[in-house]
Amino acid sequence: MKSIDIQLNFPDEPDYSKVPVAVLYELVETYKIEQSCATSAIYELHRRADSRLHELCTWILSQSEADEWLKDCAKEKGLA
Repeated sequence: MKSIDIQLNFPDEPDYSKVPVAVLYELVETYKIEQSCATSAIYELHRRADSRLHELCTWILSQSEADEWLKDCAKEKGLA
């Protein structure tokens, strides 16, 4: 599964628990394509207690194009 597969199938939400961590990273890093997928990826990375979560959330908060829901998720899950 690749991030583009998830993004093209939106709004059909995949089972994020089965998405490889590299794809979750890519969803966050390519948030401009589909911000709701990036938000779901952050939730899943938080659930997995991933080591890159803080780094990715800090980066999202610095992005002017990120919407308020994505930034709120990044604050709640990545900076707690």
